Amino acid sequence: MNINTNKIFFSVAQGLGTDAGQHAKVRDLLHNLGVPYFETVGAYKGVTEQGFCVFTNSVYDLNRYLGLIKELATREKQESILVVHNDNVAELVLLSDYTVLPIGTFRAVSEAEAKAAPAWTRALAGETYYVAG
Repeated sequence: MNINTNKIFFSVAQGLGTDAGQHAKVRDLLHNLGVPYFETVGAYKGVTEQGFCVFTNSVYDLNRYLGLIKELATREKQESILVVHNDNVAELVLLSDYTVLPIGTFRAVSEAEAKAAPAWTRALAGETYYVAG
C-alpha cells in the first residue's frame, strides 16, 4: 500500500462472509468504473470484515470518489468510512450526517498492536497492518 496517497476505506458487509455477493458486486462496479482500488480486511468496533480501499493522488478524484463511496456505504447501512489524506491525517466520516471526525495519523503497526486496537486494516494481499490514532 502506498502510504502517501489519498485513501478511502469502506465496507459493504458487516462481518466476514456476511454478504459476499454484495462485496463482489461492488468490486465489479469499481472495476467497471475504472476506480483504482484494492481489497482489504480489517476490523471496526470488534467486527472483522472485508472491504475496499480506493486511492488517488488527485484531490479532484478524491472528492469524486467520496460521493460514490458515501452512496454505496450508506445504501449498505454502514456507519462510517475512513478517509486518509496523502499526509496520513485520518478522518472518520459519519454517514448519518456526514460529520467529519479527525482521528489521528494513519500508520503501520505490528499485528499484535493492530488487533489490540478498536479498528485496523490491511490489504487483503498484504501483511502490513495499519491503524489510525
